[in-house]
Amino acid sequence: MGNILDTAYARALIGLEIKQYTSTMWTPPETIVDLRNYANSTNNRLLFCMVLTRAAFDGEPITPSHVAKELGISRNTVDTMIQETEEADWIIVERDHNQYRTLIAAPLMVKGYQLYANALADASQEIDLAGLNSARKHAKLLGLYTPNYLALS
Repeated sequence: MGNILDTAYARALIGLEIKQYTSTMWTPPETIVDLRNYANSTNNRLLFCMVLTRAAFDGEPITPSHVAKELGISRNTVDTMIQETEEADWIIVERDHNQYRTLIAAPLMVKGYQLYANALADASQEIDLAGLNSARKHAKLLGLYTPNYLALS
């Protein structure tokens, strides 16, 4: 049972990811096209934007050192992205009297990610990704599940 459900889930996920990466899932408002293009230009930029957006959702600004450590990238890389995104008004940088910085996504970045998350949720519902995952869960509970990775050994 697991192999059938795993395959159905994996196939549905492929469809969702193709939509996600080909931009057919949603069309961003003109105000965030440049931000989306920036974030999607490299993995580091995307993760940087996501970490700062999460900080905004949490209401907790974070330090450049925290970003560098969490993402496993250099402080120089983080500093470059801070400069690029602050100049574009996509993040808010607070500096104290010692030039100690904390960072958080600006409202435009938060809005852009929320719109993307909503589009992703809608696309996921459309293909019933949650239903397939629920079927996998219940098959496991009933002892009817053999995961695909065991069949690949």
